[in-house]
Amino acid sequence: MKRSPLLAAWLTLSLAAPGFAQETPKSPPPQPGAEREASARNPHAQLGIAGWVSIGDLAPDFELDGSRGARVQLSRLRGDWLLLVFNERRDQVVGLRAIENDMRVLGVRIVSVCHEKARTLDTYARRDSVPLMLADVTGEVSTMYGLYDSPRRQTVPGFFVLDREGFVRIAFSGKLLPPDEIARLTHFAVTNL
Repeated sequence: MKRSPLLAAWLTLSLAAPGFAQETPKSPPPQPGAEREASARNPHAQLGIAGWVSIGDLAPDFELDGSRGARVQLSRLRGDWLLLVFNERRDQVVGLRAIENDMRVLGVRIVSVCHEKARTLDTYARRDSVPLMLADVTGEVSTMYGLYDSPRRQTVPGFFVLDREGFVRIAFSGKLLPPDEIARLTHFAVTNL
C-alpha cells in the first residue's frame, strides 16, 4: 500500500510531537507574590475583568448609579435601541443634546457612561438637560467594554449601538465622533439606510 506525502508528513509530525513537547523548555514559575504586586499596582487586575466587545456580541450587562438618582441595569433597558456612549468626563456628553430628539424619533435611547461620581453627574444633569448618564467611577464597566486605559486611569471615548435584544450593531472606540456623525451611523444601524 502506497502512502500519500501528506499522510507521511502528518505521521512524522504526530510521532515527533510528544518528544518535541518534552524538549521544549518550560517557562520559569512566577515568583511568589509577583501576582499580588501586579494587582496592587493595577486595581483592574484585581477585578479580573478585561474585555473587548465586538459587533454581534451580546452587550455585557452591568448596573451603575444613574444621574437621575437611581441605579440603572443595562439589560432592563432592552426593548429600545440604545446608543451607549463612553466618556471620561460629564462635559463631553453635552454635545449629545443636539441629536437627542432625532434619536428619540428613531426609537433610540441615549445612555452615557462617565468616569465620574454619581453625585457629580446628578448635579450636572439637573443643571443642564443632558441624556441619562451613568457613573463608572472605578472604570470597571469601561474595562469590560475594552475602553479603560489603566496606566492613565481614564476612560477611552467610544460608543456602541445596541439593538432591542441587546446585541451590538456598531462598536467604535478610541475617539468620540461629532454628534451628527454618531447620529448618522446610528440611523444606518437602525434602518439599514
